[in-house]
Amino acid sequence: MTDDEIQREIKPHSPIPASREEIISDLPDRSVDSEIAANLVGMRRAHLKKVIREGLDETAASTISLQQLAEVYARMRPQPAVLCDSHFTTDDGLAGLTDLIDYLENPNGNRWDENKFGPNKVHQGSAVDHIEMFPEESVQTVITSPPYWGMRVYSEAFNVSWSDGTDIAFGGESTPEEYIRHTLEFLLRMRPILKETGTIWWNVGDVYNTRTEIRETSLERMTAMATNEERTWADLNAKRHSAGHEYLKDKDLTLIPYQIGKGLQRCGFYVRSVIVWRKQNVVPETVGDRPTVGHEVILLISKSKRYKFNESRWRDFRDKRLGARSQFENENLRTVWDFESQESEETSEVNNGEITDEPDTRPIWEMPPAKGEYQHAAPFPVELPGRCIMLSTEAKSSDLVYDPFLGSGTTAVAATKTNRPWVGSEISEEYKKIIENRLDSQTDEDWDTYTSFEDQKLEDFTE
Repeated sequence: MTDDEIQREIKPHSPIPASREEIISDLPDRSVDSEIAANLVGMRRAHLKKVIREGLDETAASTISLQQLAEVYARMRPQPAVLCDSHFTTDDGLAGLTDLIDYLENPNGNRWDENKFGPNKVHQGSAVDHIEMFPEESVQTVITSPPYWGMRVYSEAFNVSWSDGTDIAFGGESTPEEYIRHTLEFLLRMRPILKETGTIWWNVGDVYNTRTEIRETSLERMTAMATNEERTWADLNAKRHSAGHEYLKDKDLTLIPYQIGKGLQRCGFYVRSVIVWRKQNVVPETVGDRPTVGHEVILLISKSKRYKFNESRWRDFRDKRLGARSQFENENLRTVWDFESQESEETSEVNNGEITDEPDTRPIWEMPPAKGEYQHAAPFPVELPGRCIMLSTEAKSSDLVYDPFLGSGTTAVAATKTNRPWVGSEISEEYKKIIENRLDSQTDEDWDTYTSFEDQKLEDFTE
């Protein structure tokens, strides 16, 4: 990362909780659908009504007042949840909360234009904006790996205006709690576009609360290690501090994936499984007092109690390039995924401080972590979205696959090769070009499972 690129400094800061009086004062007179209010505050609607009836001694109907919502929040403050103190105590937060409520109560007021936003295309821009452009219940499955907290700084970083009044890039929040809250808000915003039978496969890595440099790619980190790069803390462009959090100590594991899962339950989603996929290529770590991290977590989330999940289709599938059962796995699908092989790639290799373009011929278990043939900071193997697609969608149907953080385009490749229509959001113009080049080069391969849907319209895929 050069000196003229993006700078970021994350300093954990846990605010002092606001008083009840600060939270409930000066609120506008408006009603809120009780189900939406329950999702926001982080409890079941029946319990929300119970708190209002028995705790506040007030009437609880199909709608409640914003004042009642604030009273329940001030009394309970369940965490993790979407709401925080600033939603009630700051002008920007209150405006953001009312805008969020308006959207959740009326998602039909979107800006849909099928001529500008259609299937089998990479759409440049923020997914936060794009999700409002889908018709309701048009997406069957979401498969993505979002930016992790405090792990990467991208060359085209962008800020998002969140409902709590903050304006910050996703992943650049000051605390894990703020990152979790923004994750929950994003998924709650995405809920109206998900079919009742839909699922979300949310691949998110955990993070240690350590003082560290934030780099753009794993390759930068590996190159620095190979060359024994030495820079002082003051010289770093992007860095994350470890001091200042309410309870996390230096070296603590934040447990972010599991806190997101708990928050999703509070928001009304069903958390159906926590899947661990073993990473065959692992980023080296200079630690000697704990194991090196060799896995990531996928949260399987559903909108409803009943949803599409066809294990037999996966069991009968034979193409291991797209996530079929490997020789290491049982016939019955389990929660630990171990892909037999990943795409063979010609990648640049760090060798005694020099970067070469020679193909890596080592066995897969001896290779360094994926460095991004497609120049992305955090690609996952095509087998991963391929397997998720096989389990949760049907070929040649209206089962639209969406990746809101398309990155290097792996989900789009897997969807295309398994006969599923897809939509991808990508903020970076550079990555958009990389994805399109990758699709041109890889989807022309002679795969029996591949059929193009490029000329079809999204209306063919929506009911």
